[in-house]
Amino acid sequence: MAVEIDGRHYYVGPESSLTDGVRVLDPNFIERAEYRALLAGALHYYMKATGHVTQSIDLMVLGLPVSSYFSKRAALKTAGSRIHHVPVPAPLRQGAGGRDVIDMVAKKTIVVPQPFGGLRYALNEDADAGHDLFDANDEVFLVIDPGFNTFDWLLTRGMDPDLESSGSFAGGVSQIVRAVAHAAGMALGVGDLNFVTTERAMKTGVLMHEGRRYDFAPFRSVGLAAAQRVVDEFLLAFNMQGTGVRRIILTGGGAISYLEALRARLPGFDIQIDSASVMGNARGFYLIGKDAMGGEVGD
Repeated sequence: MAVEIDGRHYYVGPESSLTDGVRVLDPNFIERAEYRALLAGALHYYMKATGHVTQSIDLMVLGLPVSSYFSKRAALKTAGSRIHHVPVPAPLRQGAGGRDVIDMVAKKTIVVPQPFGGLRYALNEDADAGHDLFDANDEVFLVIDPGFNTFDWLLTRGMDPDLESSGSFAGGVSQIVRAVAHAAGMALGVGDLNFVTTERAMKTGVLMHEGRRYDFAPFRSVGLAAAQRVVDEFLLAFNMQGTGVRRIILTGGGAISYLEALRARLPGFDIQIDSASVMGNARGFYLIGKDAMGGEVGD
């Protein structure tokens, strides 16, 4: 699905991953046109899922890496609260007066540290399993959220974040993909592979290059070594001693890429991975929004 921002078109949504596009790695990503395109795309798919056209939503919940939460939350709140030019799903255009783009706005925008969504979702899974949500109030949680660009961790006491003990650095899945792309490209004699091609090969175990099929399994060890280096950097930045951490929750798009390395480095801890870790933060944001609206959010 194409979104137009300032005269340029951006493809967003599931279909956008079918091509070998370019990944944007920018600490100021929320200020870029690409981020505005993602917000407009999210609102497009909201209309598509609900089946009705609307020019406002009650609440938008957005997340930031822990390290930039204080410095960028005002800017992100402004970005979320602006008027969004949203493509109308084709079957709904009649309800939009024939328009293919409408203006939409969020009546309220909440910005949270991104791993907080993963915690909220994990606690909801506990509640679904029959555990009292309020039993968690006295627990100390460590939420680890490897995204594509950043490796975040959030220490909380119950649902109260301890941001002074939390943080993030540039060490997400991009570090793993970069290492594998280089190793595989050198082995094939073609130079570094691009990120999208490498991610696809890591997921399927097969690389298709110039019409030939290559077994990608030998490069798994390269990815694991890269993950272990990132985990070692994290353990230098965060001292587990004396924190009282009882549970570690692993969430985010890169969770599965770091699970083995974290278990190897922290063998004495129960590391829980969200059942839908790629969507863990997003589903947690929905629950945070539902909490903020007193449960008055449609499913």
